[in-house]
Amino acid sequence: MNNSPNDQQNSSQFDELLDHDYDGIKEYDNPLPSWWVNLFYVTVIWAFGYATYAWLGPGVAAKDAYQAEMALAQKNTKLRAELHAKNAPQKRKLNDLLEDPKLIALGAQVFAKNCAACHQGDGGGLVGPNLCDEYFLHGSSIEDTVKVISKGVISKGMLAWESTLKPKELDAVVIHVMNLRGTQPASPKAPQGDKVGIKQKGEPVQSLKPSLSPQASVDTRSQKAEAQNKTQNIKAKAEDTQGDEKDLSAQGKTLYTTCTACHGAKGEGNQALHAPSLAGQEAWYLERQLLGFRSGYRGTHPKDIFGAQMRPMAQMLADEKSVKAVVAYITSFQALEQSKTALGDSKKGQALYATCTACHGGKAEGQALLNAPRLNALPAWYIETQLMNFKVGARGTAKGDSYGAQMRPMAQMLADAQAVKDVAAYIVSLGQ
Repeated sequence: MNNSPNDQQNSSQFDELLDHDYDGIKEYDNPLPSWWVNLFYVTVIWAFGYATYAWLGPGVAAKDAYQAEMALAQKNTKLRAELHAKNAPQKRKLNDLLEDPKLIALGAQVFAKNCAACHQGDGGGLVGPNLCDEYFLHGSSIEDTVKVISKGVISKGMLAWESTLKPKELDAVVIHVMNLRGTQPASPKAPQGDKVGIKQKGEPVQSLKPSLSPQASVDTRSQKAEAQNKTQNIKAKAEDTQGDEKDLSAQGKTLYTTCTACHGAKGEGNQALHAPSLAGQEAWYLERQLLGFRSGYRGTHPKDIFGAQMRPMAQMLADEKSVKAVVAYITSFQALEQSKTALGDSKKGQALYATCTACHGGKAEGQALLNAPRLNALPAWYIETQLMNFKVGARGTAKGDSYGAQMRPMAQMLADAQAVKDVAAYIVSLGQ
């Protein structure tokens, strides 16, 4: 098909070859597309308008905008620091709060509830070290004390309390521990660690104790006395329970009839029904667990299948008197020798059990003062089950189960199911 004269005229207008070439390559002198040219003109006009606005008009210069952004960033940094300090009160300089009567009183209460079992009510030390002398295992400054209480020293049996106590309670108990220094406990434990004379800001340790007002001093002494009395009452309560056993045993025998189907007539237990041996266990612990089932901090977790079976049985006991009665009858049973056949390695378990001795004793005999139950009267399979329950959160996570919450991090130190079996094997190898 031949091109028309108009096409040839347009072609000659737009397809004009330039007189230069590059390596034999020539180019046409074609104009740019109209849309591109028009867009270029728009950008030129826009540039003049923006320059007029920014430099001669109300616009903000780049330097001024940069300085404004930097000032805003510094303000936000300061606000974040203040927010962090507000949300982490345990990191404050508590030295200024040592004379606060409210924190002193709160600290004594928290200490009596959570710490007295290991350190005694007056801080003299029991399983844990003496907190009143000048000897320290992990540092003597307020920062050191905050770290030990918050993060714990798991290898020594010291729990990490930051997940259990509120920030204000952590502050208060740190202040209480600092104020214990230089006091005279009734039966101080032998010194442990290094003697430290200077630690906090170059001042002697003794100077950390504030000059309390007379009223604050009275409050502190009364709180310490109250904490010591609570500790002594733990033993007294256990003794009183034992004294009431004879009167309650007859009533308990009738109540225990329901229990025999699973736990046996003599409390020997039945593994096929996942019912542990009860014979030989101490009254205070049995009572606490039955009350735990009744109140709901045991047997309510979805993973605690067998605990859920036990809970309605405990709820059949009408009141605390009925609980005491059935416990009195159970404690009349003769402790039974448990089978030493276990699936774990008792030698490996012995090394792992070293951490447990602080509370449960070298022979797994338990210690009522530390709220640590006897373990050597339990079968290996039940010990394994409960340790795994603590590990996965089926025990020790419910509200009100403060002692279970203390036990859970201990169980979590066991690396896996085999380590649990090893510890159980060692415990049953100890005998009674």
